[in-house]
Amino acid sequence: MEKPRERTLTDEELKAIWKATNGGGEYDRIVRLCLLTGCRREEIGGLRWDEVHDDKLKIGTERMKGGVAHEVPLLPTITETLPVRHEGVEGCVFGRRGNGFSGWSKSKKALEAKLANAGQFLKRWTLHDLRRTFSTRLHDAGIEPLVVEALLAHKQHGIAAVYNRASFREAKRSALMRWHEILKQLMMVV
Repeated sequence: MEKPRERTLTDEELKAIWKATNGGGEYDRIVRLCLLTGCRREEIGGLRWDEVHDDKLKIGTERMKGGVAHEVPLLPTITETLPVRHEGVEGCVFGRRGNGFSGWSKSKKALEAKLANAGQFLKRWTLHDLRRTFSTRLHDAGIEPLVVEALLAHKQHGIAAVYNRASFREAKRSALMRWHEILKQLMMVV
């Protein structure tokens, strides 16, 4: 049985990753969007233009691990990180074949090399560690666990799963704004 990962990133590691992803390439944007939204890499790497709305990302049930549609408030930093949509462009936001991003290993190695060239040697980390860090930091900031779980698109359990049909739309927006404030203080760039 595989041991569950426990890695969360330090402030210095987050700063290094943010700085190293300033190139504006697809993988740079994906890494930043994972950090800004708490979404899984496949949710961002496979993001479709029809899932990008004026005020939210709305990822359909067929692409979500839990099989439940997921809404992420579209805050200014998220909008600025998305590539510019050109007139008439449909399909996936990232990737060249219309199936979403596919160069995960090669791009991660290139990012690791960029970090190393900048003198940043991070202990082994994955994109999923950004998600775990997002969750941990929001909990530490006092955000209600149900709201953090809603931002992570985790299914509710027990009686809440039966009776609670709340969207948490405003609570998620508030929590995400708080997360972006934390990042702004940390990086002085977000």
